[in-house]
Amino acid sequence: MSNEKRKRLRVEVKFPVVVHQGKIRVISMSRDISLKGLLSDYRPEFKTGEPCSISIKLSSGIAIDIDCMIAASSSRGTAFDFIKMDEQSFYHLHNLIKLHAKNPDRVDGELLNPAFDEGLLKKYLNAKLD
Repeated sequence: MSNEKRKRLRVEVKFPVVVHQGKIRVISMSRDISLKGLLSDYRPEFKTGEPCSISIKLSSGIAIDIDCMIAASSSRGTAFDFIKMDEQSFYHLHNLIKLHAKNPDRVDGELLNPAFDEGLLKKYLNAKLD
């Protein structure tokens, strides 16, 4: 039995990710991604629990733009928890994960279960207002 606690399928992908947090803007590289979050290379500039926005730059010229919270940041990488994205970004994210998944049908099945924690959304909104 696996000790994996994640509820969402993660796929390994390497794409440039532009991260904005306040006045900080950096370009990092993704390591893996799910419908709910992303792990990138470690960036010490970012504070855990703070809101940010990311733009994942696909080779086709398409960008997936997402509002996030920094879930963790350590030598293992910087983890982003997705909070909000527009319909077009979700469409491209969903297709990206299906394209790289070993079992693409599992990705569609994830859409049947809520992914987002209401408490995290409230924390994000409060942090954006400060």
